[in-house]
Amino acid sequence: MIKPGDEIEGATADLAVAALAALLADAHERAKELDVTKVKYRAAHIEGAPVRDPAADAGGWFAWRILMSDGREVPVLIPGVDLNKIRGNLSAAAPRIGIGTALWWWTDAVASLADEGAALRPELVSPKAGPMKPSPPK
Repeated sequence: MIKPGDEIEGATADLAVAALAALLADAHERAKELDVTKVKYRAAHIEGAPVRDPAADAGGWFAWRILMSDGREVPVLIPGVDLNKIRGNLSAAAPRIGIGTALWWWTDAVASLADEGAALRPELVSPKAGPMKPSPPK
């Protein structure tokens, strides 16, 4: 399994930029799907362009901070490899993507980034008992 800290030979910032653009596009599409659920709503969204964080780059991994509308910054670490090596590749040899403090294969990285800023609907949260189960649809 290739993970941050492992050197990636031939990695380039240009390939990482292309992968980041695809990741953001996929995350925006996934967020639209999440926004129609009965359990969660969008409390914050991705805002503006990603900010490069070259101080966090290491060995073929390139870092950005994704800005959220609630003021948070989500760290993202992308391997600088061809998109085909990471998108849709679930093999142990596929480089993973860092979102926040976790490492994910492509599909899960998309879901993780899309879920940033989502929150439980207030009517589903009990101040005494915590989150309640939603009632089944009628």
